[in-house]
Amino acid sequence: MNFALVFTTNVVRKAYRFLFPSRKFCNGNLNGNREAICVRSKVLETGASRVLEALHQEEDSVFDTKFSPLDELNVRVSGLLVRDVLMARDGLSPDLYTFNILLHILGRGNKPLAALTTLNHMKEVGIEPSVIHFTTLIDGYVISGELEKAKEMFSEMTSKGQLPNVFTYNAMIRGLCMAGEFREACWMLKEMESRGCSPNFVVYSTLVSYLRKAGKLGEARKVIRDMVKKGHYVHLVPKMMKYRR
Repeated sequence: MNFALVFTTNVVRKAYRFLFPSRKFCNGNLNGNREAICVRSKVLETGASRVLEALHQEEDSVFDTKFSPLDELNVRVSGLLVRDVLMARDGLSPDLYTFNILLHILGRGNKPLAALTTLNHMKEVGIEPSVIHFTTLIDGYVISGELEKAKEMFSEMTSKGQLPNVFTYNAMIRGLCMAGEFREACWMLKEMESRGCSPNFVVYSTLVSYLRKAGKLGEARKVIRDMVKKGHYVHLVPKMMKYRR
C-alpha cells in the first residue's frame, strides 16, 4: 500500500469537508485594495495552516465546526489553497481522487483558469484526463461565460478520442444557448444523437426553454416534435411547455 497516496487523499478529503461546504466565495471585487488583499491572503493561509495541523493530529472533530475568521471575512478557500498550501507544503503528490476534488471545486467555483492548470498538472504526473474531467472544465467555462474556451476544450477532448457524454453535451448546449447561438445548439443536439448519445430530459428542456425565452417558438416546437416522434419523454411534454429559466 502506498501510504503517501493514502495520506494525500485523506488530506484533500478532510480539507474539502472542512473548507468547501462553508460556501464562502472570495468575491474578487477588492478593486486593488492592497490592504484588503493582504488581510484576505493572511486569513486564508492561517486557515490552511490550522487545517493542516489538525490533519496531522488526526483531530476529526475540528472538521465539524467552521473557522470563524473565514466566516467573518466571508471568504471561501478554493481548491488551489488545498493544493498549494495544504499539500505542497508537505511535499505531497496528488492522486486521481485529489484531482477529481480539485477540478470539481475549481470548475463549480468559477475558476476555469485554475482548473485548466490543474488539468495540465494531471498530465504532467502521468494521469490521463477522462471525459468527466474535460466535462468539468467545459461546464466551468460555460458558467464563467467563456464559450470559446469551452469549444476549444470540447475539440481537444474529442481529438484525444474522448467521447462526450450527455453531461458534456448538456453543458455545451446550455453555453451555446446562453450566447444566443441557437443554430449551433440545435446542430449539437443532432450530433449528439448521431454519435449514439441519447439526450435526456435536461438536454431537451434546456434547449426548449432557451429557445422559447428568445422568442423562437417555432424552433422550440420543432425540438419538441422531434422528441415526441422519437418517443422520448412524451409524458413530460406538458411540463416542458411550462418550463422557464
